[in-house]
Amino acid sequence: GLSGVSGFPFTGDAQITGSLLISGSLQLDYNGNNNIVIGSGSGENISTAADSIIIGNNAATAINTGGSQVIIGQNAADDSTFSSQASNVIIGRNAASNVTFGGYDDENVYIGSSAGSNAVGNQSVGIGSNAGSGDRQFSTDVGYQAGSSNGDNNTSIGYKTLANSSAEGSPNNVAIGYKALQGNSYSINIGSVAVGYEALQANYRANYSTAVGYQAGYSQYGNTSGTSAFDKASYNTYLGYKAGYTNYTGSYSVVIGPEAASGSAHVDKSLIIGSGSFNLISGSFETGNVEFNNAVTASFFKGDGSALTNVPATAFPFTGDAQITGSLTISG
Repeated sequence: GLSGVSGFPFTGDAQITGSLLISGSLQLDYNGNNNIVIGSGSGENISTAADSIIIGNNAATAINTGGSQVIIGQNAADDSTFSSQASNVIIGRNAASNVTFGGYDDENVYIGSSAGSNAVGNQSVGIGSNAGSGDRQFSTDVGYQAGSSNGDNNTSIGYKTLANSSAEGSPNNVAIGYKALQGNSYSINIGSVAVGYEALQANYRANYSTAVGYQAGYSQYGNTSGTSAFDKASYNTYLGYKAGYTNYTGSYSVVIGPEAASGSAHVDKSLIIGSGSFNLISGSFETGNVEFNNAVTASFFKGDGSALTNVPATAFPFTGDAQITGSLTISG
């Protein structure tokens, strides 16, 4: 019943204290560059950024340039800066906050509370709370705190996989399974593969090792100074349930079997195939010797037998049946 009041189109500021019902389309174009910005303090520093969607209180507060961003969540990408060619998907409270995106056109996906926070942010994927939140790039991290450590070129899948490292970081690893290659604040794990529940879990220097199995290679220790024997424990292969579980210092070894060498603290340059304390086959990569726990049978053996031991010096006198397939020379 009011008169003299104009409706829409409307130009200027307006405050709506009640509900707003829109029955048609809604077009939002923040700063004229095809941006949609919704939320208190969000996108407040946009200058040339274009074609982006920013939703959430204090989301993308420092964004100035870049384009094709999808940023959703309270404080998502808060205080993060973007390159001019940036194209990212960031969803979650505090996701990708305090990140300096730049180089390689960014192209990241971070989904989850604090996922990708404090990361470098180059062509990486972090899915899960705090996933991919370390100083890392070119990595894929999926799971709670997966990849929440420093180091590039990693793949971590599972709860707290590759979750800790020293400031130097742990690059070029693959960790799959609950706490696989979890490490600690001293860890520098390089070029290793851990597949299984807590495989290579408690490690300082699990460099260039492969562990497959439940807690395989669990305690492959190192040393924070890198000067003692404990800095070894690298270049090992473990296969089986708890294989090499306590190999604290050994390197260049192959351990196969359930709990094989699980009670040994120093398996070095060795081959062990067995179960628990029973070694069916053991050998040394240093000497080339191979030992079998019991008798060895085969359809034939090749060689002149000169290296055999515990063989009678003379064949005769001989008792029993014998078959001679070649010639027989009798000199007496």
